[in-house]
Amino acid sequence: MNKFFKVGVFGIALASLTVAAYAADLSGTWKGKVKIDASKLTHAPKADQQQKMMQGIARAQAMTIVLVLKPDHTFTETPPGRSGTWSVAGNKVSLQMTINGKPEGKADVFTIAKSQKVMSMSAPDPVSGKAGAITVTYSR
Repeated sequence: MNKFFKVGVFGIALASLTVAAYAADLSGTWKGKVKIDASKLTHAPKADQQQKMMQGIARAQAMTIVLVLKPDHTFTETPPGRSGTWSVAGNKVSLQMTINGKPEGKADVFTIAKSQKVMSMSAPDPVSGKAGAITVTYSR
């Protein structure tokens, strides 16, 4: 057998085991926090609207989100009461919300820390698209 072929097969097998290890180790309960950088958000047009937005941000940051990744690759998240499927590719976990069993919107993609005890994602301001406005971090 060609030496390069043997090395290639070994590399593919090792990569498969790494992905499987991430998938096997990630199921369970995760606790999440939202961090919002208000300086990167679009300001509301009126002062009272801005004040309400800031109050909403404070409530969101005070809340703890519970994410349950089930071994069958489904998940639940409360609040907000989402459910769907999850998958792993390398050090990325994708959470795909489903409604009536059908995918809804784009998947949220989290990066898993090497410790496999923390995963996080960053999202832009939904109005301006300014990067890094919202960060969601789960730990276990």
